[in-house]
Amino acid sequence: MAEPRPEPGALLNGRDVSENPQNPQNLGDPGVLGDPVDPVDPVDPRPLGLGPGALAKPPSAHQDARVGTEAADERVEEPSPRPTWSWHADWTAPVRDRPLTVLLIAVATEAALCLSVGWRPDLAAFLYLGLVGTLLGVIDAHLRRLPDPLTLPSYLAGIVLLGAAAPVVDGGGGRFVDALLGLAALWAVFAVQWVVVPSALGFGDVKLSGVLGLYLGWLGMDAWVLGTFAMFVTGGLYAVGLLVLRRAKRKESMPFGPFMLLGALIGILAYA
Repeated sequence: MAEPRPEPGALLNGRDVSENPQNPQNLGDPGVLGDPVDPVDPVDPRPLGLGPGALAKPPSAHQDARVGTEAADERVEEPSPRPTWSWHADWTAPVRDRPLTVLLIAVATEAALCLSVGWRPDLAAFLYLGLVGTLLGVIDAHLRRLPDPLTLPSYLAGIVLLGAAAPVVDGGGGRFVDALLGLAALWAVFAVQWVVVPSALGFGDVKLSGVLGLYLGWLGMDAWVLGTFAMFVTGGLYAVGLLVLRRAKRKESMPFGPFMLLGALIGILAYA
């Protein structure tokens, strides 16, 4: 049989047990609306090995985007290296910074070659050497570097231009063979020196020597010997002058490319 329901305002154990759910006396009283529910204590993350804030709310997408933007602003992008085979490469700076000086040297060199060689079929080859040699001399004097984009193509250009002139020049076939021999001989001289005394010159000088030996060999043995001798004499005199004036130390290196070009020019002008 169902138990009678207490009337509104009835008292149980001295307390109001009316149906008003908002009555604070009805909340949590045993035997009235069921057993009371124990309040849940907040979980302490430390016993679980979690640090403070481990149960914190994860950052929103907006916060992630803001953090990513700040990191991107702090990141400094490194400039990409310029291509070596480009006019805007670093090795072109001495030429781009001194256009008038380079132009004057090139004009003087080309004029001297025209007067010495004359209007012959091989003049184009020597004019090419005069222009490239001017650029190489200026660059090596300032950067102590003989860039491959100027040196390496000069092998092909010299062989093609001298080879094209060989059929229409007296003794052109023999000249062309002598040019190739001069290339190999002068390259070997500098390569041996580079191996024995690597501090005396760089491998860029070795690569340039083959080009100069090609042109000197085209003009004959006398031109080859004089040009090679003039390279070392002019470079040695300049080094002695620096030591006397105390502008350099004994073991300090110097760019040798300009003196190689000057010595070759002396041999060409003497025997062209």
